Amino acid sequence: AVINLSFTDIGDYGMETLSEFLYADNAALKTLDVGFCNISPRGMMSLCQGLKKRNMRCLPPLQGLIISGNTISYEVAVQLGIALSAEPVRNKRGRDGRRLSFTNNDDDCEGRDSPTASQSNGATSAYKSNLSDGLKLLYMGSTSISPESLNALLSGLGPSCPLQELRLQSNRMGPKGATRLVEFLETKSDNRQPVLPKL
Repeated sequence: AVINLSFTDIGDYGMETLSEFLYADNAALKTLDVGFCNISPRGMMSLCQGLKKRNMRCLPPLQGLIISGNTISYEVAVQLGIALSAEPVRNKRGRDGRRLSFTNNDDDCEGRDSPTASQSNGATSAYKSNLSDGLKLLYMGSTSISPESLNALLSGLGPSCPLQELRLQSNRMGPKGATRLVEFLETKSDNRQPVLPKL
């Protein structure tokens, strides 16, 4: 399923409401487009919370997220990377040493024995057995994201993330930003694999 709300000016309040839908019993949701919706960092944090709760309820992750034209601060970038991560995270720290507060443990899913969890059990099992169904497309054009924020977000995704397409057009990254991005993508994770092997 695809939800396209681009250019609808839902703002922070609309994003707060939509975030509650993200962790409802909607395992079929694959792509969310809220591009150019006048969402500030406050609303983006609501998106992060919704994605976090989706993970905690063992619902399949989004495969596509389009948030172009909204504002991504450093803190939003950190939390968004963890919320979109395809791997469990426990007391993880970013490259700058800051503790990443979002945790995701498949063995401690909220409401595992509830009707909602039971109804989505098939989709959940399929997700756990095939992490390639994770985030593949991420559009962040015109978000005022800085090189530091981008590194924090990508670090949070982790090497299990199957991200294949990353769009960053119309951000003032500059030569230094491009250099930092390339250096990041060329680094290796703890298991000696590329940090984002599918990208």
